[in-house]
Amino acid sequence: MKNGRRVVITGAGAVTPVGIGVTETWDALCVGRSGIGRVTRFDATHLATQIAGEIKGFDAHKYMDRKVARRSDLFAQYAIAVTRMALDDAHLEMSEDAAGNLSAPGECMALAEGLHAHALAMRLRGDSNR
Repeated sequence: MKNGRRVVITGAGAVTPVGIGVTETWDALCVGRSGIGRVTRFDATHLATQIAGEIKGFDAHKYMDRKVARRSDLFAQYAIAVTRMALDDAHLEMSEDAAGNLSAPGECMALAEGLHAHALAMRLRGDSNR
């Protein structure tokens, strides 16, 4: 905070295993729909647990341009989408200057999913001490 002012976005967004968006998520919860199922994003046959709450039907291009989507890891895409939803819900628009200030966390963590996959592969090979 350069000028000491705080900003609160009075809007909501959701990217969950039961829905994309607040309304879809709320409706699914109200009818008791579960978002838990078999893991489909990777081969989980070697794991003790093969169920998870995965996000289905997410289209990053609804919330960001192709270049940003291509350069961002999936979790960062979710964060950008939820931020966009919250801003839209609050009827706020982000200036170019403010948007530039928000890009750093996504860029810093853009390799997390890839690093996790690599660590899992090393563990399966028995290389977990390296």
